Amino acid sequence: AGDRVTIVQRPAHGVTIAQVFRALTLEPELLPSILAADELDEESRAMARERRTFTLDSPEPSTDPS
Repeated sequence: AGDRVTIVQRPAHGVTIAQVFRALTLEPELLPSILAADELDEESRAMARERRTFTLDSPEPSTDPS
Protein backbone atom coordinates (compact mmCIF):
# COMPACT_ATOMS: atom_id res chain seq x y z
CA ALA A 1 0.00 0.00 0.00
CA GLY A 2 1.77 3.06 -1.27
CA ASP A 3 5.10 1.31 -1.86
CA ARG A 4 7.10 2.54 -4.82
CA VAL A 5 7.68 0.11 -7.71
CA THR A 6 10.66 0.59 -10.00
CA ILE A 7 10.70 -1.07 -13.41
CA VAL A 8 14.25 -2.31 -14.01
CA GLN A 9 13.62 -4.14 -17.28
CA ARG A 10 10.82 -4.15 -19.83
CA PRO A 11 11.33 -6.96 -22.36
CA ALA A 12 10.49 -6.20 -25.98
CA HIS A 13 8.32 -9.32 -26.41
CA GLY A 14 5.37 -7.75 -24.58
CA VAL A 15 4.26 -11.01 -22.91
CA THR A 16 2.68 -10.24 -19.54
CA ILE A 17 2.23 -12.37 -16.45
CA ALA A 18 -1.53 -12.07 -16.96
CA GLN A 19 -1.19 -13.39 -20.53
CA VAL A 20 0.88 -16.38 -19.35
CA PHE A 21 -1.68 -17.15 -16.64
CA ARG A 22 -4.57 -16.97 -19.10
CA ALA A 23 -2.71 -19.13 -21.64
CA LEU A 24 -1.88 -21.82 -19.09
CA THR A 25 -5.34 -21.91 -17.54
CA LEU A 26 -8.34 -20.61 -19.45
CA GLU A 27 -7.28 -19.50 -22.95
CA PRO A 28 -5.10 -22.20 -24.54
CA GLU A 29 -5.23 -20.39 -27.88
CA LEU A 30 -2.71 -17.96 -26.31
CA LEU A 31 -0.12 -20.71 -25.67
CA PRO A 32 1.94 -20.09 -28.85
CA SER A 33 2.19 -16.37 -28.06
CA ILE A 34 3.86 -16.88 -24.68
CA LEU A 35 6.80 -18.71 -26.27
CA ALA A 36 8.14 -15.29 -27.32
CA ALA A 37 9.19 -14.67 -23.70
CA ASP A 38 12.76 -15.94 -23.24
CA GLU A 39 12.27 -15.46 -19.48
CA LEU A 40 9.50 -18.08 -19.39
CA ASP A 41 10.41 -21.00 -17.12
CA GLU A 42 11.11 -24.33 -18.82
CA GLU A 43 8.02 -26.08 -17.40
CA SER A 44 5.68 -23.38 -18.75
CA ARG A 45 7.58 -23.35 -22.06
CA ALA A 46 7.14 -27.14 -22.38
CA MET A 47 3.44 -26.84 -21.56
CA ALA A 48 3.03 -24.18 -24.25
CA ARG A 49 4.89 -26.28 -26.83
CA GLU A 50 2.81 -29.35 -25.97
CA ARG A 51 -0.39 -27.26 -25.70
CA ARG A 52 -1.02 -28.41 -22.12
CA THR A 53 -2.88 -26.28 -19.59
CA PHE A 54 -3.52 -26.36 -15.85
CA THR A 55 -7.04 -27.06 -14.64
CA LEU A 56 -7.64 -24.44 -11.98
CA ASP A 57 -8.98 -26.93 -9.45
CA SER A 58 -6.15 -29.43 -10.01
CA PRO A 59 -2.36 -29.08 -9.70
CA GLU A 60 -1.86 -31.63 -12.49
CA PRO A 61 -1.48 -30.39 -16.10
CA SER A 62 -4.13 -31.51 -18.56
CA THR A 63 -3.93 -31.92 -22.33
CA ASP A 64 -5.78 -29.34 -24.41
CA PRO A 65 -8.32 -31.17 -26.59
CA SER A 66 -8.02 -28.69 -29.48
